Amino acid sequence: MPMNFPIIAYNLYLFQFDKTIFAVMYSLFLIIVLLTARLNSKLLSKVRVLSITDSLTGLFNRRHFDVVFNNELSRAKRNKYPISLVFIDIDNFKYINDTFGHSAGDSFLIHVSNILKQTLRRSSDSMFRIGGDEYAAILINMTPNEVTTVCVSMQEQFNKKNQYKNVSLSMGVISIDSMRVIDQQSAITAADKTLYQAKKAGKNQIKSKSLG
Repeated sequence: MPMNFPIIAYNLYLFQFDKTIFAVMYSLFLIIVLLTARLNSKLLSKVRVLSITDSLTGLFNRRHFDVVFNNELSRAKRNKYPISLVFIDIDNFKYINDTFGHSAGDSFLIHVSNILKQTLRRSSDSMFRIGGDEYAAILINMTPNEVTTVCVSMQEQFNKKNQYKNVSLSMGVISIDSMRVIDQQSAITAADKTLYQAKKAGKNQIKSKSLG
């Protein structure tokens, strides 16, 4: 046996040992990379949800409303189906804040939001909180009569569960025909006008307009 054989064997052993350590460390590195990527993906998803959600009520917020309504208008035009926009305002909401405090007002907004959200049973319909006591619903591929039925149901459910007798809901509705071409701002302005008519007519009203 050559005299330097033990040294060669020892060096070979160290080399194999180093390879094992490297393999283990590399595997740990890959695991850390994968876990970090998954965590970042979850964080990004959570940030996105927070950016489009109203922090008080859990409904979609005004920013998301603008994006969704613009997209739905384009989709309705492309696929030739009607789309409706409903603006909802809580009548005399200031009474709750002034009489019972802002905490009671916030609780009531959450309560109303849950009622409105539960009334929309189709996954294609969306509900948004677009202001202090203002909401918007986007309803696609429904006739004006069907939209009115949904709005009446919202009012009925609200009235059943409302403890403040001088507080009600006013709604302004526009239904856009499948052949009508209209831009987002014009549609919003039209819905605003119908809501104003409902408030002016004595509140607790539903006013509708068809844009054919």
